[in-house]
Amino acid sequence: MGFDLKKIDSANVDRMLDFYSRYKSQDDSSYDLLAFKVREILLVSSYYDAFIFEQDGLLSEQLIAEFHQLNLSFPPRVTHVVSVEEAGHVLRAKQIDLVILTARIGDVAAAANSIKGICPDIAVLLLVNNLHDLDYFQQDRGRLGVIDDIFFWSGNSNIFLAMIKSVEDRRNLALDTKKGLVRVILVIEDSVRQASTFLPMLYSLIVRQTQQLISEEVSETVRRRRMRMRPKVVLVNDHAEALYIFNEYKDYLIGIITDVAFLRAGVLDPQAGLAFVKTVRASNQTLPVLIQSAEPKNEALAKEIGATFLDKNSPLFLAELKKFIVDQLGFGDFVFRTKDGTELAVAPTMQEFMDCLPVISDESLLFHAAHNHFSGWLIAHGEVEYAKKIQPLVIEDFETTDALRTYLVEGFEKLTLAKNRGRIVVLSNWEQLDRSQVVKISEGSLGAKGRGLAFLNSLIHHLDLGRMFPGITVSLPFTVVIGTQEYDDFLERNAIDSKVASLPDQEIRNRFLAGNLSKRVLEQIWGFCEQVQGPLAIRSSGLLEDNRNAPLAGVYKTFMLPNQSREIVERFDQIVAAIKLVYASVFERTSLDHLISFGDEERMAVVLQELIGVRHDSYFYPDISGVAQSKNYYPSGQLQAEDGVASVALGLGRTVVEGRRTMRFCPKLSQVDLIPQEELIRGSQREFWALDLNSDHYSFLHGEHQTLVSLDLTVAEAHGTLAAVGSVWDAENERLVDSLTSPGLRLVSFSNVLKYGSFPLAKLVDLFLSLGQAALGEPVEIEFAANIKSGAQIGFYPLQIRPLGTDHVSYRKLEPDPGAKPLVSCTNPLGTGVYTDVTDVIFVPKELFDVTKTQEIRKEIAELNDRMKLENRNHILIGPGRWGSRDEMLGIPVTWADISQARAIVEYDTESFQLEASQGSHFLHNIITRNVGYMKISWNKPNNFIDWDLLKLGECIERRNYCRLVRFEGGCTVMTDHGLVLVPKVG
Repeated sequence: MGFDLKKIDSANVDRMLDFYSRYKSQDDSSYDLLAFKVREILLVSSYYDAFIFEQDGLLSEQLIAEFHQLNLSFPPRVTHVVSVEEAGHVLRAKQIDLVILTARIGDVAAAANSIKGICPDIAVLLLVNNLHDLDYFQQDRGRLGVIDDIFFWSGNSNIFLAMIKSVEDRRNLALDTKKGLVRVILVIEDSVRQASTFLPMLYSLIVRQTQQLISEEVSETVRRRRMRMRPKVVLVNDHAEALYIFNEYKDYLIGIITDVAFLRAGVLDPQAGLAFVKTVRASNQTLPVLIQSAEPKNEALAKEIGATFLDKNSPLFLAELKKFIVDQLGFGDFVFRTKDGTELAVAPTMQEFMDCLPVISDESLLFHAAHNHFSGWLIAHGEVEYAKKIQPLVIEDFETTDALRTYLVEGFEKLTLAKNRGRIVVLSNWEQLDRSQVVKISEGSLGAKGRGLAFLNSLIHHLDLGRMFPGITVSLPFTVVIGTQEYDDFLERNAIDSKVASLPDQEIRNRFLAGNLSKRVLEQIWGFCEQVQGPLAIRSSGLLEDNRNAPLAGVYKTFMLPNQSREIVERFDQIVAAIKLVYASVFERTSLDHLISFGDEERMAVVLQELIGVRHDSYFYPDISGVAQSKNYYPSGQLQAEDGVASVALGLGRTVVEGRRTMRFCPKLSQVDLIPQEELIRGSQREFWALDLNSDHYSFLHGEHQTLVSLDLTVAEAHGTLAAVGSVWDAENERLVDSLTSPGLRLVSFSNVLKYGSFPLAKLVDLFLSLGQAALGEPVEIEFAANIKSGAQIGFYPLQIRPLGTDHVSYRKLEPDPGAKPLVSCTNPLGTGVYTDVTDVIFVPKELFDVTKTQEIRKEIAELNDRMKLENRNHILIGPGRWGSRDEMLGIPVTWADISQARAIVEYDTESFQLEASQGSHFLHNIITRNVGYMKISWNKPNNFIDWDLLKLGECIERRNYCRLVRFEGGCTVMTDHGLVLVPKVG
């Protein structure tokens, strides 16, 4: 592969992404196929011929009807002129891809010369519609001059499709065979009338076969490749050209259809076709060949060289030609037969073929294997690489018939799995579910979260990252995405508009629950329920969510469902209700407060994802959940910002994203203690979140956490999960013991994981951060979960990736005013920019802070923020602990709606209340990406301070029990890059 599976340095990461890019380019190479398309046709004909061909526009209608019937892309547009002079004007004025001449315009050879003089590379075809003209040109093809080919029209509009496709195939032949391994059918026929009769039928069969294959595929990428990789048809009319095509494209040929008599060395040779087939047979004994001739005596000669014979005079000529194409070239159902021709089974699709293979009789299996029928059918179905693998094999290569059968069955299964592994697919049959795929069950965007998940899934499977960690599953949880189109349709179908946002949140939820999802999506959810029974997360995936310009991380709802009921109807109803409530969360007050500040309209996709964890009694949770960032904005000691940082917890990820007590570590240097021992003792995780599996009957109307429960660490110890991540504080000896065998205070330290390597968590996190940052081109944040205990499915599961959305590069530089005084000074600020439109400061005086009153403090701050909103003022917010933490003992649990007028927020420590800066919560992520300045004033850290005396000199506008609002009429200057809040000299 070109990269070292054991290393995660920058050079190796670049090699991984280069490999991924090259691997993906195999998928994307289909974009390069069919580069030339006939979109504009110039018809140069007499008025009479134009009348015949078009019938007042009928030519265009015929093309449209034919393209529509075959589900092709938009048909070409036809422009008609009656003279070569007019044709010249058109060719100079617009892009023309194909010129069609008719005989009645006069000297067609001169006309073609004139046209090619203007456009040397343009294809020029001659279309004749009577036998007299046809005989004239066929008797002496030299009369055609530079005309590329001649066709005969007998009233069948299919001839136009054949003409268009033949030009496209010739132009795209070299590139498409080289880049896409596209197959080729060589047709040698010097009779224009004969070729014009069967070419339309051949193209129709090929196109219909391609459409059949497309309909069987579940991945849009594979569908696109199928569409563009249909076989080419190359029509030639003499021996020299046939030999050239064979020698040039012999590795891509899937069949030959040839006449017997045609020009060889400039002379009509009545045996030219037979001689050519003998040349072919010298290098390829099994290539299907059809020899067609009006001389019945040639039948025996054809059979001698292993070719099928077709009498041109047969009244069933087209039917027999179609039979050859379907049976010999594989363009149709695979018919399992015995040696004597008895039909045993018919397989129209690859899946039905795979279903028949294990049970078909030994006689039939050996018959088809001996005649290479399997490889021929595979090639026609676009599975070229696998067909080439089995084509050289012979029955004698296998000890028994069962061994041959097993080889084929396992090979086809691997082929099907590999084709769609790591892709976004659309399923029509949930019994064919492959959990390595991201399944999409509605049109529209995947949303921000869905896109990130799809990218991670592609990365994991194309790089086969699991090989780096033997015995450990590295995978996404099984994921389904309902695209944004269903959200749009849901609003329209149920007459929900922006007015619903004026309702209370509870009424909004009821309004959405009363609405109806589409029948198509409901059917897909039912299929999902039939296949998936176990804990689920129903997650939002808005277009604006995780967007660095409009961050809405954690704002919308996520619902976790036990999904345990034996009654599928009950599980189905719960999933449908959760989806509707995710939609409803877009209109709830908290979401709208975020959206209003951006002025953008949200569109919502929904992610249905299996929950990672293990069942313990009546609870379900993972051993580890966490958030990690590729850039650490608060490095300490020997650590660098680029080393990254991670926050992890026992149990569900709610602990981490809500800013509660977690364990922090550096992925690159996991043995370095980021948290002092005394803080670990004081701030270690005390409880954990789990899914309550007993909560079968619940309602999410009153919140998304109805199925969740907070449990004490004693429960985890009883479950045996604390032992893998816990330690004991030995107070007598003042030391941490990394096992639970002794009495003492239980702490969640992750020492066994991070220091002793019981599970490669740090390496896995570092790998995904490094790959993510290199791929996105900026710092990233990932969410993940892991099961690390033996007896469970040991694995690491990335759950989300998004741009971190902040850096230290300012778009505006301004040196501090020497006349101003610093109110706040911080050496590690987050955010960029300079603000001079702030006069007010809302703060919690340290002497008034009471950790048991954080809810009351939150309410006061929200009311003061509302006053700022009414007065159209911005403010600076200063308070202790962690802003936005859902753990009320760690800080003030504000939401964005409570502080929406803040230009900068400041967190400070006190001697008795010291916390590490939060780098994992949704709240902080959203605040920073909104370019609201963030400053952390750590206890006793040099050059980090708040000037409380200066703060008291501001005019006190409002005094509350715990908060103050002061104003500096001269204005404050927030210099986020410098970590400064300046005020003019006061008094």
